[in-house]
Amino acid sequence: MKPSEVIEAIKASAAARVPLYLWGAPGVGKTSIVEQCADIIAKNLTTLRANLLEPVDVLGFPSPDTENNCVKWLAPDFAPKPGSEGILFIDEFAQAPLATQCALMRLVDNLPEGWHVICASNRATDRAGAGQVATHVLDRFTHIEFDVSRDDWQKWAATAGIRPEIRAFIDFRPGLLFQFDASQRQKDRAGCSPRSWHRASRILDTAPDALRFEMLSGTVGTGAATEFIGFLRDIASLPSVADILANPDSARIPREPSALFALCAALTDRARAMASQQLRDLVTYLGRLPTEFGALLMTDLLAVAPHAMTIPTVGAWIVAHKDIFASSRK
Repeated sequence: MKPSEVIEAIKASAAARVPLYLWGAPGVGKTSIVEQCADIIAKNLTTLRANLLEPVDVLGFPSPDTENNCVKWLAPDFAPKPGSEGILFIDEFAQAPLATQCALMRLVDNLPEGWHVICASNRATDRAGAGQVATHVLDRFTHIEFDVSRDDWQKWAATAGIRPEIRAFIDFRPGLLFQFDASQRQKDRAGCSPRSWHRASRILDTAPDALRFEMLSGTVGTGAATEFIGFLRDIASLPSVADILANPDSARIPREPSALFALCAALTDRARAMASQQLRDLVTYLGRLPTEFGALLMTDLLAVAPHAMTIPTVGAWIVAHKDIFASSRK
C-alpha cells in the first residue's frame, strides 16, 4: 500500500478503533507517516520504542499497599490517560522480546476512549533485528504492507524543503528512490531509501565540495552518489530562475530530459516565495514547456503555491491539458 493510501487507512482505522500494524523495509517512511497522520487528525502522539522496553516498563512498577495487604502496580507515565485522546505508536514492535510484546498487549487491550494504537516494524527478511511476533498478538491487528511510491514522495518532498536537485534526480531516475536487498545493504552499509535521500538533501546544504561525494556515498551508496554527481554536472548550465521570470516568452528551454526535470524542480522550489506577478510569468514560461513537463511543473506548483489557481491562465492551461494533467503525480 503506497503512503497516501496508508494515511487513509490510518484515518479509517482510527475512526473504527481498529488497531493497525505497518510492515515495511527500513527507511520507507513508516514513522513519518504516523507523525503526519497525528497532525492531520489533530491527536496527541505518544511514541514507544518496543525494543527498548522491558515487560515491567509496560506493566508498571509494583508498589506495596499495606492497608489492603496487597501489591498495586504504578502505571508508567507514558500510558494513555482517560479523558484525553491520541495515537499510541509502538515502533520496532517485532524487535522486542516476546515477553515485552505480550506486556504491550495490556496497553493495546485497555486503551482509553479516544485513543488509537498503531504498531510498526521491519520484516524478519530485512535483517533489521526483527524476530517473530506471537500469533495471538498478530491476531489483534489489521496488517498493512508499506510500499514506496515515487509520486507520493515527490508530493511530500515539494513541501518539505527537499533540495530541488534531488527531487529532479529522483524524477529522472525513479528506480533509485528505493533499492533494498538485505544482504547487499549489510555489505555496502549505505543505500537508497526515502530516509537516506532526505539526509542527502541536508548534506548538500552543508558539505564542502571536497567532501560531497564521500558523504553522499556514505548516505545513498556509491553507485547512486556517482550518478547523482554526474547529474549535477549535466544540469549546471540551466537557465537561471531570474532570467526565466524576466523573459518568460523568450527564456531558453532545455532539450535534455535530465535538465527539464531539474528545471521544473528548481522552479517549484522558488515558487513558494513568488509574488503574484512572478507566478504569472512562471505560468507563461510553463506554457512553452513540453506538455508532460508542463503538467509536472503545474502539479508541483499548485502543491506549494495553491493561490496560483486564481491566475486565469492556470485554469485555461489545465482545461487545455486536462488529460495529461490528471495523470501527473497521481
